[in-house]
Amino acid sequence: MILVATYNIWFDPKYILERSRLIIKEILGQSNLIDIISFQEVTEITLEYFLKSPLNKIYNFSKTKLKQSYDTLIIWRKTLKLNNYYNFAFSNSKMGRGLEIVSLQNLSGKTYLIGTSHLESEFKTYSVKLEQFNTIFKTLQKYSKNHDLTIFCGDTNIIEDHNTTFNIPDGWNDVFLTIKPPKNLKWTYDHQMNDNVSFKKKARLDRIYYLNNTSITPNSFSFLGQEPSSEGIYQSDHFGVVTSFS
Repeated sequence: MILVATYNIWFDPKYILERSRLIIKEILGQSNLIDIISFQEVTEITLEYFLKSPLNKIYNFSKTKLKQSYDTLIIWRKTLKLNNYYNFAFSNSKMGRGLEIVSLQNLSGKTYLIGTSHLESEFKTYSVKLEQFNTIFKTLQKYSKNHDLTIFCGDTNIIEDHNTTFNIPDGWNDVFLTIKPPKNLKWTYDHQMNDNVSFKKKARLDRIYYLNNTSITPNSFSFLGQEPSSEGIYQSDHFGVVTSFS
């Protein structure tokens, strides 16, 4: 079994150190430690805090410095070997968005290709975001050969009105649609369930897709960050998504 998560942890400076502490606490408090986690909206403050925390003893980091004010990050357990790393900038992005990929191998030789991205934050239109979305799947398909599991997980910024426009290629599956979890595990951005959400909106922005070309399939689906701290602080304005594959 391998556990994979994606989590937009919010670049806002509001309670950023306390929120970072809460994120670490929840990750390390999982009954089964998550093997690979992709983050979006990681700031220098958060990255530095993570690197000085117990996370750094358990996980390897895809980067230790950021080239912009906030970015993506992938961490993986030290029991996994890094075979390759790729970081592609989207040529059409005005926000510095791109696709970050790691190729990992476990102790028994199973190989995993994991890509993450934070697609362009456009909601009235979607042409830029759609081009990025299609580029992601073409790129991951290209590098998927000789991998036992290929995954794209991240903040897609896809709202419900645009679901039918963002079609994944044949052979790919949306974990949410495969698992069909309870209704309380649908919206990762939810103004009724998260005080940090500033817009009156519910959306399944954060998603995990997998290439269905092997016998490895998803068998669980859960959220990170659903519960506030005792002081009423939520970890982010998004909820994270965790899925197990076996």
